[in-house]
Amino acid sequence: VASLNTSDDGNGSVFSWKGYTTGRHQWRVEVRCVADNGNAMAIGVASAPNDGNYASASYFFSGRPCYLWWLNGNPTANPPSAQHNGKCSPYQNGDVLALTLDCEQRTLELHLHRTGEKNTFTGIDCDKPLYPAVNLYRPGQEFAVIL
Repeated sequence: VASLNTSDDGNGSVFSWKGYTTGRHQWRVEVRCVADNGNAMAIGVASAPNDGNYASASYFFSGRPCYLWWLNGNPTANPPSAQHNGKCSPYQNGDVLALTLDCEQRTLELHLHRTGEKNTFTGIDCDKPLYPAVNLYRPGQEFAVIL
């Protein structure tokens, strides 16, 4: 289990050391502390930053491919041409989210175990490596990657 607890200023990011352009890959994330009920946690995949600045919140909105679900369940896709089947329930402390990236099918699925919901992005861009990623924006937020 790997975990991250944000510092006093919030804003912590974790990217997998390996990105994917082919194959099918699964991982699970446990939400340990949401810290507030806002929109301030993002879980999904993103391409690697060219400048090495993974911690910047603006990184996720810089035009690089990313496919994320926020704490409140809203999906965000860049490029916006990727389709999704709606938002999921907001995350709660103790939630386990299973993510499946299928590069051949060009899909990313999030399964929220507590509710049984499955939400999917289709038409994602796997031409450049996509890295499993989590970004936290509020002090005290914490998650764990379950291997």
